Amino acid sequence: MHKFYRDWIKCGELISFEIKIFETDLLIFCDKMLKEEGEKIVHEYRRQLLDYMDENSFFKDSLTPIEADDRAPQIVKDMIEKSALAGVGPTAGIAGAIAEYTGRSLLKDCSEVIVENGGDIFMKTDGEAKLGIYAGNSPLSGKISLKVDSDKAPVGICTSSGTEGHSRSF
Repeated sequence: MHKFYRDWIKCGELISFEIKIFETDLLIFCDKMLKEEGEKIVHEYRRQLLDYMDENSFFKDSLTPIEADDRAPQIVKDMIEKSALAGVGPTAGIAGAIAEYTGRSLLKDCSEVIVENGGDIFMKTDGEAKLGIYAGNSPLSGKISLKVDSDKAPVGICTSSGTEGHSRSF
């Protein structure tokens, strides 16, 4: 599926590339071309998540918070902790977790990064950024934006609507 809203993005001098691995579909902007490194990073975090899900079906299936697991990979621990704050199941944050962990890992080799994963965004920029919001048939779609100052970065932003995309939403 073509994510047409990606055609609206303007990121100045940053280099863009996509990483598509099964359900993961990232658009990444960096101050360096790091596609090969990004693919390795995404593969590793997907493997950690899938291995954990294979061994712990309650993690994948729960629609409510679950108990912490000290043996889990760090990405899973973070998903469990943050989902408890929101009162949802841990996989509600899977797109955001992949975006964040990919972005934080890429920051080891670059100074600016934006990772977009279906409306879940991780970003660290040196200047102000404006994020336009696509909201399907809503009258607000394409008419509002979020301004993010660089002194707040790195930051994660979820713009998932609950009406667009393939995720389960209530």
